[in-house]
Amino acid sequence: MNQFSITKQQIDNSPVRSIAIVAYPGVEAIDLIGPMEVFNFANLGLQSEGLTSKPVYQIEVLAKDENPITTLSGLQIVPTNCYGKVLDHLDTLIVPGGADPEVAVKDAELVEWIYNHSKKVRRLASVCTGAFMVAKSGLLDGRRVTTHWDFSSKFRVQYPSVQLDPDRIFVRDGPIWSSGGITSGIDLALAMVEEDWGHSLALFIARYLVVFLKRPGGQSQFSAYLKTDAASRQDIRGLQA
Repeated sequence: MNQFSITKQQIDNSPVRSIAIVAYPGVEAIDLIGPMEVFNFANLGLQSEGLTSKPVYQIEVLAKDENPITTLSGLQIVPTNCYGKVLDHLDTLIVPGGADPEVAVKDAELVEWIYNHSKKVRRLASVCTGAFMVAKSGLLDGRRVTTHWDFSSKFRVQYPSVQLDPDRIFVRDGPIWSSGGITSGIDLALAMVEEDWGHSLALFIARYLVVFLKRPGGQSQFSAYLKTDAASRQDIRGLQA
């Protein structure tokens, strides 16, 4: 048995899963590239083990048109397809965040497309402030979600019908997944791979990317509590640390 406890027959009998990640001007690059690399290393891991010669995940970057997208950091990403086209073959749709969710949610065409395609995919996921776009479509009403801790107050005000848990690294509520700030999209994608192909492949990817398979703690360890580090007394500062 190979290290992943997956047989070639299992792969041959499974459809190729199409992962679509939305891109738009100002998107946070890690929100997009982090999950993309997880699915890419799933392909590479299974191929290196000789279990398949073809990818088990087909990864697409979708944008309004075929022009390069400039991310928040200035990195340009060339989309592989346009979200305006009819794409009924998608398995998983991922909506990454950006620095200013207020700008992204004003793209009515994209928000409507996300809503329409949510009914055609097995999984819909948001990364970071991508939750704002999914919430704008109404798909998150009554559901448990998370988003970047720094935008949680704004999210609660704008979408009071959504059950927000800002401390979670990622949340799954039925077919809808959401992750917290930026790199937590990697945690979310690892959980998806584990659901699809099992623990051993997800663990291989996490080790290769040098990240936790299941990150301990929640977002609070990185966020609001750190603001209390500014105590003036050295002994108190030590206790806080």
